Amino acid sequence: MELEYYGLRALSGLIIGFIIGLTGIGGGSLLMPTLTTLLGIPVSSAIGTASLFAFITKIYAVFRHAKLKTIVKMPSVLLLFGAIPACIFFSYLVVAYSNKNNVNNHFQDNLKLFIAWVMVFCSVILIYNLYKKKKDDKSAPCPQVNYTLTRKIIAVTLGVIIGFLVGTTSVGGGALVIPILVMYFKLNGKETVGTSILIAVVLTLITSFIYSSGGECDIKTAVIMSGASFIGVYFGSKLTVKIPETILEILIVATILLATTLMFVGGPAH
Repeated sequence: MELEYYGLRALSGLIIGFIIGLTGIGGGSLLMPTLTTLLGIPVSSAIGTASLFAFITKIYAVFRHAKLKTIVKMPSVLLLFGAIPACIFFSYLVVAYSNKNNVNNHFQDNLKLFIAWVMVFCSVILIYNLYKKKKDDKSAPCPQVNYTLTRKIIAVTLGVIIGFLVGTTSVGGGALVIPILVMYFKLNGKETVGTSILIAVVLTLITSFIYSSGGECDIKTAVIMSGASFIGVYFGSKLTVKIPETILEILIVATILLATTLMFVGGPAH
């Protein structure tokens, strides 16, 4: 049983890391169906576990991007200004409800269904952003953004939405942040990656701490899977440069759709 326990988690982390390295798709979308459907972890605990996994796997990357100066200050501040309080509030809300035994099973089922629909929404955003990026003129310089009061208020509001989704599902951080940084803040590719990783690290740190404090995080699973994922990321990223772009895009879309489908076909939440 011990071998099966550790082996299944290590293998899952290895595969997820490989897919992340190959396609660039964030771990949240892949982790939730793996944790709930394959490993049978309760949905609320899976949120905390996925958040801790994301934090562990991205903490080194944020320091690297800080050194490379790919993190843009203004978008980070505006989005986090709205996202942090929303993430804290809704994380505590989910933990509080999940700890009530009389509503626990019904709540877990509804939470899983909500996450599944959030993944549908994020899948549409990801696919749209993928094909928009393909059509855009990469040689054209990114226009400068004028940070008016109205634009700042809208940015903070978008941050609230991001914080709400990360706090309640652990899904949506990268899927929503990256298109927002590209389309609303007009950041280039390197700036988008660096800034999105910083935002993800801050929010997953908050979420994993709150869920862990409430007993809604499988710390051992998160550590095992994140450790194995580093190996998978290494091999997946090496393979990326060898695969034709068209095939890679098909793999990305297929992975998104498969992960989303698994959230619906899995049985009731535990």
